[in-house]
Amino acid sequence: MPNLEIEITTTEGILKGTVKKPTLYDSITVSNISGLNIGDSWTLTIHGGKSDFKAISAEFETYDGEDYNEIDLDTVITGSTLQIPGSILNQNGYLYVYGVAMVNGPRREAGSKGNMDGDGSGFLWHSVVNYDMDYSIRVGSGSVASRPKTISRDALRERRSNLLQKQAE
Repeated sequence: MPNLEIEITTTEGILKGTVKKPTLYDSITVSNISGLNIGDSWTLTIHGGKSDFKAISAEFETYDGEDYNEIDLDTVITGSTLQIPGSILNQNGYLYVYGVAMVNGPRREAGSKGNMDGDGSGFLWHSVVNYDMDYSIRVGSGSVASRPKTISRDALRERRSNLLQKQAE
């Protein structure tokens, strides 16, 4: 796979970084797409592809009669399986999975070293994502006002960027 090389020149100097391009997964399997009982866990398994980690964008949405309530489930995994426990899927609603990005580069976490250096330091990532992947799974009876929804590519990119940035917080 080709590398992505970047060089940033500023008035303070030059910052350089290199990261290898990841490969997209071959397929994804899920434990259930037809609907879950309240309290059931849900599993997503990624098959194939090569990356340092995966950034998954997901949320659980409920409606209490007045307001939508969303639990942000965006996460990073280094293995191939994500399990959302039944303790989260504990009421009527919808589980939405918007995308799985295959990402190369160092994870931004306490004590980690970036892959950019020179007159500064930083983290450089390269990701590939299939924008056609989208799951809407009913939990329990769903809810009166909740219904399957999708998000735009720009919104998905923003969610992934925010997830990668907050890893060290």
